[in-house]
Amino acid sequence: MSTTVENFVVNAVARRLERWLRVAVVAGLLFVLADPANVHGAMVYVYKNARGSVLITDHPRVKTGYTLVKRYGTDAHDEASNATRTFSSAFDAMIDTAARANGLDSALVRAVIHAESAFDPGAVSHKGAVGLMQLMKATARVYGVSDRYDPWQNLSAGTRHLRRLLDRHGDTALALAAYNAGSNAVTRYRGIPPYPETKSYVEKVLRLHALYRQQG
Repeated sequence: MSTTVENFVVNAVARRLERWLRVAVVAGLLFVLADPANVHGAMVYVYKNARGSVLITDHPRVKTGYTLVKRYGTDAHDEASNATRTFSSAFDAMIDTAARANGLDSALVRAVIHAESAFDPGAVSHKGAVGLMQLMKATARVYGVSDRYDPWQNLSAGTRHLRRLLDRHGDTALALAAYNAGSNAVTRYRGIPPYPETKSYVEKVLRLHALYRQQG
């Protein structure tokens, strides 16, 4: 393997890891950092040996033969950081346009996308939801979507759907619960349904919404 190709592979792996770490930290997925007394930030190291093998670890020292090529640090407890902004930048213009067209707070749209797909337009859930805002086939059909993987079609339909839920339920938390569990469930329980997944989803999106609003 040539040096150029090796460097390309290392950099690609490192960039992917960095993006994942930023999202995981902001979304509260690094459970090992749950004790504030022990949080000093997470460090991740990327090493390479002479044969081009890549080693990714949280240990600053590894066995002989490996050279440090990348190092990333994250302040896991700093919710005011701009970590998520970097992750979502590829779709910022689309998100702002779709949010504005439907009278939505773009920070709320980002929070929903973050929770639904982690900004991956190719994301597919185990239930068959697809794309940035995780549209089911039936929902996509209502809004005239021909390709759920298309970022703009997905965003346009997802924001229109979110707008409709806000208008119907008159409350952000209830609209989010309906986005996750369906409007009928919210109506039936006259509030957020007592489903652990839905309750966790609403709390997560509201937390992310506050974070994105801080970022401006």
